[in-house]
Amino acid sequence: MRRLPALLLLVWQCAAAAAPATNQLAGHPSPYLAMHGTDPVAWQLWRPAVLERARREGKLVFVSSGYFSCHWCHVMQRESYRDPDIAARLNAHFVAVKVDRELEPALDARLIEFVELTRGRAGWPLNVFLTPEGYPLLGFTYLPPKRFAALLDELQQRWRSGRESLTALARQGVEELRARKTRMDAGVPVEGDALRALVEASRDLRDDLAGGFGQQTRFPMAPQLSALLDAQAASGDEALADFLVLTLDQMAGRGLRDHLGEGFFRYTTDPDWLVPHFEKMLYTNAQLAMLYLKAAQVLGRPRYRDIGLRTLDFVLDRMAAGDGAFLGSFSAVDDQGREGYYYLWSVADLERLLDKDELRAAQAWWNLRGAPAFEYGHLPVALRSRAEVAEELGLKATRLDRLLASAKRKLLAERSRRTLPVDTKRLAGAIGELFLADGGLRRSAKGGRALGSAGAEDYALVARGLYDWSLVGEDSAGAAVPDLVRQGWKDFYRDGRWYRSESGLVATLGGKLALESSPLPSASATLTALALQHPLLAKDAALQKRVRDHLARVRAQLGEGLFWYAEYAPLLAAEKP
Repeated sequence: MRRLPALLLLVWQCAAAAAPATNQLAGHPSPYLAMHGTDPVAWQLWRPAVLERARREGKLVFVSSGYFSCHWCHVMQRESYRDPDIAARLNAHFVAVKVDRELEPALDARLIEFVELTRGRAGWPLNVFLTPEGYPLLGFTYLPPKRFAALLDELQQRWRSGRESLTALARQGVEELRARKTRMDAGVPVEGDALRALVEASRDLRDDLAGGFGQQTRFPMAPQLSALLDAQAASGDEALADFLVLTLDQMAGRGLRDHLGEGFFRYTTDPDWLVPHFEKMLYTNAQLAMLYLKAAQVLGRPRYRDIGLRTLDFVLDRMAAGDGAFLGSFSAVDDQGREGYYYLWSVADLERLLDKDELRAAQAWWNLRGAPAFEYGHLPVALRSRAEVAEELGLKATRLDRLLASAKRKLLAERSRRTLPVDTKRLAGAIGELFLADGGLRRSAKGGRALGSAGAEDYALVARGLYDWSLVGEDSAGAAVPDLVRQGWKDFYRDGRWYRSESGLVATLGGKLALESSPLPSASATLTALALQHPLLAKDAALQKRVRDHLARVRAQLGEGLFWYAEYAPLLAAEKP
């Protein structure tokens, strides 16, 4: 009789192993994961049981990573993940995992790195097939449903007939990518003044006609611009000042900024800064608010201070959650799946809402004439000066101001009746008592529930926020900073390389000499700066040795790629000879 419980346990385990997977996402605190809770795909949550199931069932793992305000994530859900035939393929032949990239940034970064190295570029939705051992095999971004279904069929057939060879290929691919990264790290030194070297590194990427960097999409790239402001403050370079003013004017004066309700969109899809991707991210607006306040001082332009303060007002008015934290983002699509609709105005809407004089003023000031540039209407963008518009309309400046103020009130009142989905989870980078718990750090929280895995960027940005807060009079805010910084260096810096997470289920391509300045500040540069700046940490001899060794490696090897590690330039420039 004593054997019966063990026998029953074995039977239950076998039954569980044979049970078909079901969708685990319904009601999840992450709005992005919850919206996939009604998909016919048997989505699993990312955890060790995923790979255990894949090994047990002999299946590839399909990991799809995205976030709530991502337009193409919504498109792929509508076209593919809600399609019964595609769902049947995924459920029968793969272990399907849906990931909120904002809850698992280290996992997402590893998958992004793999897709960038194998495809040349990456983005979201991010989709990667893994072997049951956790080796990435194949990755891609958005695919239309027919191509996606065909890929699933082909990959399943190849896996069924040649599992061993595909597994070996994935392992070999990871080793080759690790070797490639090692060769890429063997760069040239940063010579002389690091800030001057950064300016030189930026020249080939700068667009001196339209502002910004590159020739296609326009991202704000706040970390790079902030470091270039440091270079400008140190050098007084007139050509650099002209470029910075042009870029800051373009970002604030064209389609990247919401000219009615304030706040900045994540990026524009065109090189002229006119066509935004309509999602608004907390991190974009927080960084740009600081950037414009800094630019007002460095460049002597008071209007930048006004833009920075208005951006902060937008964050406080629209993104403050009321519990000490902030909302992560506003979606690019409205509650009916229409991209940009919340911000756009049809001619019929304008004529219905505004009187004759208000309409004339609004059309002239916000460039609302002619054929709309977007499917759902015009995006208000003020491209000319008030004086120019007043002269064209034959109005006194005070009369124009009154008409525009009245038109703006009416349009914003109408816009408030529209519905824009909100990502309500709280991220650690926003700082709050929600995230410091149990002697460690939570990545995210909602409804008192801890979510996700805290990584290097969480320790870095929470420590930075608390330290900066302590500098403006809230002394107690800085108490946790030394422990957070020390923990960040302990967990994420190993053998001279930085890792975004302590460990992971996915085979890593190796750590990095330094973490890049991306849409978010560099976690490694932030932890390095805090180690140098905080009075208590400056006295920590062991930590200071690690910092000096790290900066020496950066100076010795990152000369060619300094632009992408821009936040290191001020740190290297401040080094004592």
